[in-house]
Amino acid sequence: MYLKIKNNEDLWKLFGVKRTDVASKLDLAYLRLKKENKYEINDLRLAWKILRDPFLSKTYFAYKSIKSVIEAGFFDDGLEPGSLTKLDFHNWLCTPFQKISDNLQRHKKDKRFHPVVLFSTGGFSPVHTGHIEMMKLAKLEVEKLNKTVVGGYISPSHDEYVWNKYTDSLNLDSSSRIDLCEKAIRDSDWLMIDTWEARYNKVPITYTDAILRLEGYLQFHLGLKIEVVYVFGSDNAVFSRAFIDKGSCVCVKREGYESKLEDVAREVPIAKPKNIIFTSQSRTKPSISSSELRKKISFQNFYKSDDSLKKIYAVRNDGLWALEKLSKSHGEQKVLEAKRGFLNDFVYYLQAIFSKDSIVVVNLKSQQNFINVLNKSKKVINMDVCTNGGYRLYVSRLFDICDGQLEPRAVIGRLGYPLVDKQISDIPSGTYVLVDDDVATGYTGGKVLSLLPRRIKIESTLKLLHEDLKTGKYVPGKSFNLIDVVDLRDFIIGSKDSGLVVTLPDGEICRVPYLLPYVSLRSRAMIPPTEELEFSIKLWRLNVGFYKSLEKPVLLSQTYPYFKNFMKYIGFSEKSSMVDICLWHLNQLSINIPSKKSLTLSKRETRPMSFSTESTYAL
Repeated sequence: MYLKIKNNEDLWKLFGVKRTDVASKLDLAYLRLKKENKYEINDLRLAWKILRDPFLSKTYFAYKSIKSVIEAGFFDDGLEPGSLTKLDFHNWLCTPFQKISDNLQRHKKDKRFHPVVLFSTGGFSPVHTGHIEMMKLAKLEVEKLNKTVVGGYISPSHDEYVWNKYTDSLNLDSSSRIDLCEKAIRDSDWLMIDTWEARYNKVPITYTDAILRLEGYLQFHLGLKIEVVYVFGSDNAVFSRAFIDKGSCVCVKREGYESKLEDVAREVPIAKPKNIIFTSQSRTKPSISSSELRKKISFQNFYKSDDSLKKIYAVRNDGLWALEKLSKSHGEQKVLEAKRGFLNDFVYYLQAIFSKDSIVVVNLKSQQNFINVLNKSKKVINMDVCTNGGYRLYVSRLFDICDGQLEPRAVIGRLGYPLVDKQISDIPSGTYVLVDDDVATGYTGGKVLSLLPRRIKIESTLKLLHEDLKTGKYVPGKSFNLIDVVDLRDFIIGSKDSGLVVTLPDGEICRVPYLLPYVSLRSRAMIPPTEELEFSIKLWRLNVGFYKSLEKPVLLSQTYPYFKNFMKYIGFSEKSSMVDICLWHLNQLSINIPSKKSLTLSKRETRPMSFSTESTYAL
């Protein structure tokens, strides 16, 4: 017969520790009691986890009630010593920060500046205007205290938590919820989405653990201790108990839950602390509930197009242009073989996603031929980095790392080349044709046109990809719907001019792999939200295979500078092998994938390919 832990038991005495003892001593005490087998294991683990929590252990001390702690949002994640969630693993760069950096920069001369970041967790299944309004009301309340809110995070919860909470016929997975959240805050200059809780944990975690991790993460990357204030609605007013002696929170009054707020605010331990804020202004009830929204949401049509036209997803293959270093160090033939295998697998993965669409691989050679012909009859300004001819204009779009990347921050000079203004000043006056590799949104071309002086006139703008596809060489007929176009080199980790251009927390601009956790494949490659994580895992695995197939190890020191600098920032040395770097990412991304779910694919030669002619796949 097991002993029961009483509701008002002195848990510190039970474990034989002091309130000031470090967590490791408490862990040893738990293991000792577990070995003695006197207490029911779930009760014992729950008590151990409560004492281990720096927020909710203080709640228990004040209320002497496990029930009061559980009501405050605590739950047992089931993890044992040795397998606990690592809250200090900050090298895994997966939470955006750029909006905080921007706002910190604006206040750098303010000596009385007290920066605050707001943080809210929950299902957000789906996010709606009430959630955004809640964050805005909390911001107003905090700034009444002469503090400055420099950022705010919405943190969607783990799938396991959400699926246990909601019983609707439609459960939105983490990637779908993240996608909707990103779109909801795209125009905000302070709100961001933190994907760590939902995507990079093997089990659901408590909001207090999420707060601790975010505090450490921001200090690690921004070099500044920033107060994190937790935000929740009055339907969860009892969460206030977690902040009676640590941290800060804002409980936003929500229509229909005013009495909950009033009841909790009268509790003796909560009545005095100034770090617990209850808003006087009420968050209005949204016009449609989350459950009603779930019934209306469908991700079947992730991209919209005219169904009467052929759909095309184009992949540009630049041959060995981006693998020049490897070709010299490991042999051109060996690299060609590895590249061919990578390309074939990449196309197969895309076909598995866009099953009704045509994956077309476009050869760089045909685009170079087009430039050569055009250059004979027209004066050309060429923005494509891979082709030669015309006056070169090397530009890139600059994005925020680890966020939705729905829009670029700016257009800058391509890394390793002069500033845009300097490049433009070197172009003689005259009338030109402006050439780009492709145009997805028109942002880059439009920005460049706005920067050109009057002495440079543009008679037309041409897109290499569209000109290539219009020939009918790859697609029968000239009318088609382009889903997206990607450069193959962006997905081969460490290749020349590959990856997304971003700013690091220290201000350095570099290139990051075109995969999670750094790049949103939803916005940058039109991969549906439900496929994004698995697609990234497959491509990290594909990179492992690519570098292993070269037989001789490839070290980080042998890659290109702007990728190398990023890998060094997150902790790798120049002696790190590319296989090890890819495996590290693969392991981190796979943490939330059930072990029973296999991502292994069939043999390459059994995979069908659309338009798989020799000319299409020529390297």
